[in-house]
Amino acid sequence: MAHAAPGDHAHANAHAHASAAARPPVVTAGPGGFTLVELLVVLAVVVLLVALLVPAVQSAKQKAQTVVCASNLRQLHQASVAFAYDHEGRLPVPSVVPETPENTTAEYQRTLCWINLENGPGGGIISFEIGGLWKYLGGTGGAPARQELMSCPADRDERSLRLGQRNVRNFSYSYNSNIRLITDPPRGERWSAIASPGEKIMIYEELGPNDAWCILPQSNIDDLPSPRHGSRAAINAARTPGRLSGTIYRNQGLGNFCYFDGHVEQLPPRFHFEPVGRNRNYRSWASLTRD
Repeated sequence: MAHAAPGDHAHANAHAHASAAARPPVVTAGPGGFTLVELLVVLAVVVLLVALLVPAVQSAKQKAQTVVCASNLRQLHQASVAFAYDHEGRLPVPSVVPETPENTTAEYQRTLCWINLENGPGGGIISFEIGGLWKYLGGTGGAPARQELMSCPADRDERSLRLGQRNVRNFSYSYNSNIRLITDPPRGERWSAIASPGEKIMIYEELGPNDAWCILPQSNIDDLPSPRHGSRAAINAARTPGRLSGTIYRNQGLGNFCYFDGHVEQLPPRFHFEPVGRNRNYRSWASLTRD
C-alpha cells in the first residue's frame, strides 16, 4: 500500500482549516432554545400585535365610558321625575352661581337640584350634601357615590369658563335653564306641562359646567356642549361656538344629552348652535310648554 508523504498531510490540513475559516458561522439553538432569527421574528410579531390591539382597546374604553355617561344621565332623569312626584309635579330648580348655602334658606335649598359651594364669578364646585335631588341619588353611598354619578368617566377635568375666568369643577352635567321659572323665589317647571318631551333636551353633558343652569350655548360660551365621545381630534380641538372656528369640535365631537322623556342621544355640538336643518334640538331653547 502506498503511503502519503508527510508534506501531503500538512498541505491537506492547512487546506481544511482555510475552508472552515471561509465558511460563515452557523447559529444553532441550544437544547430547547431559539435561534437569533427566530427571536427577532417573534419580537416583530409581538410589536405588530400591540400596534393592532392598542387602538381597539382605546375604542372599547371610549365606548364603555360613553355607556356609563349615558347611564348617569338616565339616573339623573329618574331622580328628577321622582323629585317631581314628591313636589306637586315640579322639577328641581337648576341652581345658579350666585346661590350658595350662605345666602339661601334651607327651605329654598330643598327645591334646588344642588347648590354651589363657592360664590363669585367662577363657580364650578357644588355640594353633594345640600340640595333637593340628592335623596333620590346615590343610594347608601352618600356624597362619594353622588359625585361619581355626576361625573362622566370621559371627563378630562376641563376648566369651567365664565366671565373670562377658568375654574376647577367637580361635576359634568347641567339642566335646561328653561326649567327654572322666573318667580320669587324661583320654581321648577311642572313635569306634566312639558310639550313634546321626546324632542326637548332636559339634561346636558357640558364641557365645563359652572352651575346647574345651562343657557343657550349659541350665545353663551359658559355652557359649551361636550365633545368627549367623538373623534380624538375633536376632544383636543378648539372649542368655540363660532362658525369659522372650532370646526372639528362642532362637527366631529359627540356628547350625551338626555331628553325630557328619558331617552339619551349622542349629538355633535353643531346641533346646539344651529337652529336650522336637522337641528330639532334647538326647540329646547324655546318654551318648554309649547310645541
